[in-house]
Order: sequence, then C-alpha cells, then structure tokens
Amino acid sequence: MKKILFLPLLTILFGQIQYSGYINTETKIRNNTHEILDLPYRISQFNLSYTFAMIDIISKGNIEFRNETKKASFSLRELYIGFYPAFGEIRFGKQINSWGLADGNNPTDNLNPYDLNYMFLTGTDRKIPSLSITFETYVDDYKLGLILIPNHEPNRLPIEGTDFRIGDNDLPPSIENEDESQWGLSLQRMIGDSDMMFTYFNGYDFSPSYAGNYSQFEYRKTHVYGVSTVSFWKDLTFRSEVAYFDTKTALKLLESANYRAEYLQYVFQLEYTGSSNITFTSQMLGNKMILINGDNFDDKEIPSVVTASSENFNMGLGTPFAVFSENVLFLSSQKSYMDDTFDISLSGMIDLTQSGFMLGTNIEYSPFDNLKMTIGSSKFMGKGNIFKLLKEFSNTSIAVKYSF
Repeated sequence: MKKILFLPLLTILFGQIQYSGYINTETKIRNNTHEILDLPYRISQFNLSYTFAMIDIISKGNIEFRNETKKASFSLRELYIGFYPAFGEIRFGKQINSWGLADGNNPTDNLNPYDLNYMFLTGTDRKIPSLSITFETYVDDYKLGLILIPNHEPNRLPIEGTDFRIGDNDLPPSIENEDESQWGLSLQRMIGDSDMMFTYFNGYDFSPSYAGNYSQFEYRKTHVYGVSTVSFWKDLTFRSEVAYFDTKTALKLLESANYRAEYLQYVFQLEYTGSSNITFTSQMLGNKMILINGDNFDDKEIPSVVTASSENFNMGLGTPFAVFSENVLFLSSQKSYMDDTFDISLSGMIDLTQSGFMLGTNIEYSPFDNLKMTIGSSKFMGKGNIFKLLKEFSNTSIAVKYSF
C-alpha cells in the first residue's frame, strides 16, 4: 500500500513548474494639449503553470495601474486546470477561449466579453476571462469543441473618470438577466490547403439594451452561427469570417420591448509578404442589418413605444469595431531590421461609410532579448460616429517592457 501511494506522490513532487511575465511602464500624451492621458494599463503580469502527468494548472495574474491617480489593482486573469486524455482535452476554470481564424477582429468569437479599456489591443489581451468548461476532441480529420459557460458576464466599460470615452461609461441602473448560462459548439477541419471552422453560440448579449419599464435594461437572447476560413496561395494568405446573429428581447415586463432582429458581421483579410520581408495586411470589417420587427421603447424620461428599427437597435455581440461602423478598412505594414532589433509598423483605419480615419505608427527597439522600448502615435480624424468621439484621444505613447 505504501508503494502505491508513493508513486503518485513522486509524480506530483517532480512535476514541471514554469513561470513567465513582464514589468511594463507606459505613458500616453495627448497630441493637442501635451497632457498625460489618464488611462489604465497593465503594469505587470505573472504567469505560473504546473504540469504533472496529463494535468496542467495554469494561472495568470496582472496588475492594472493608472499614472494619474497612482492607483493599482490586482486581478487573477486566468486560473484553470487542463486534462489531456488520449481522446482530447478538457479545461475547467477561469479562462479565455477563442474562436475564429482572422487576426484581431473576430465576429464569430463571442465566448468572452471585451474589456473596452483595452479595445485597441489585439487578441486575448482585450478579452475578459470567464468561468467555463471546455472540451475538445478529434474524430478522424475533424476537431470538435464544446464550451459551457455557467454565468453570463458583460463587457467592461471604460473606467469612469479616465480620458477614454466611447459614449456613456456608466452601467444602466437595472439589469435583470445578468447570470444566465451559455454554451457553444465548434467544428474544424482542413480541406486541402484551407482550414475551415464552423461555430454556434447560444447565449446573451455583452452590451445591454433598453427593455422598457422606465429604467429597465436587459441582455438580449442571441444565437450566433459562424464560419471562418484561412487559405494560402504562394505568398498570399486569405482569411475570412462571417457571423449571423439572431437576437430577441428576453424579458417580459409590464411595459416591455418585444422585437426580434437578424444581422451579419463579417471580416475579409488579405496578407502578403514581399521580397524584403515586409508584411502587408488589409482587412475589411463590417455589418449588415437583415431584418428587425416588433416594438421597442425609447430611453427618454417618460419612455414610449416605438417601432423597432435599425435606428433604435444596438448590436450587443460581435467585435466592437464592426458595431461602430457599417464598413471599416484596416491597412498595415510591418518590417523588421537588424535581426529583429528594430521593428517599424504603419497602420490605418478608414471608415468607408462615414467621414473618419485613424493613422498609427509604431517603432520598437529591442537592445536585449527580453527588453523592448516602444514609441507610437495614433491620430483620429473625422466627423462621423466613433472617430468624432476619439478625436481628442489622439496621442503619442512611450513604453518600456521587460519580460522574464
């Protein structure tokens, strides 16, 4: 009996421990007034993992900091256990799951809400972790996935009092259906030189909608059907995503909005690597309203019934940039020099529906493998929609990041 207990104990004691992280300092200066912007950023992150046998324990914690108030707050970004049996993978805990094959903007990826304080970052850096159970397995050439999310969580709005605003930063006073369960299915496989992914999500919006009864808001019930592809031809890479959203009001109130809507969000991306190792990327992102019918309520002091239409409807799911404009074009180029010591990138975002665009530049210098110094600039111009709100947000940024 002692030998039987001793062998598992040795396995646990001699498991592999890995850690990594970074320390980061960052300052953004408003272009027109040269004032330091009061914005949150992640000043530090620490990742710790422990592996033994077929089990991983993964944790990621970060410290959020504001230069203006000198306030710091710690959050446990992820903490989950992963099991790797012969038939696939099972993960349970606080984690970030990802769907979609496009870069950065993924309308099919609605598993985790967005932290809108970091909406100009890419990938999982702008997502909020949630408690979930993830199961993945392979059947012949197919990869099957199932995700269960017991509690719905909304988007995190920009912090009140900071210099970043995209409208009303305050949560509505009353939301009834916050803690609903959600789930999703995915199917992925290679077809020739192309990878295809089909997804289905059954859940609730991340952004609230006015529901009636004066100050009552809700998260609408929404079904999302998505398809993503990536294919290669010589030096070209094609990526695409299309998501179909079927949403309806979820609350039944004394005076209640009652409508149903269908809409699309899409992204088409083209990448090309030139002879000088310059990478060019273009991405078209947009949305299209298919139908909406029923009755809605306005949010005036004395609300009244109005016919539901695209004018009083908000898209509560999908990638944030698709919500801000019907069609947006992203352009970027990137080039590395001196064995990746220097990295220079240019980017642009153009609103093709209204008047507005953003221009960005970024220069990275890495004198050592784990030290990176960055100087960047972002300028917003235009009269329409989000660009008008962000015009005063044009800034120059300076950052130093040490990784370990």
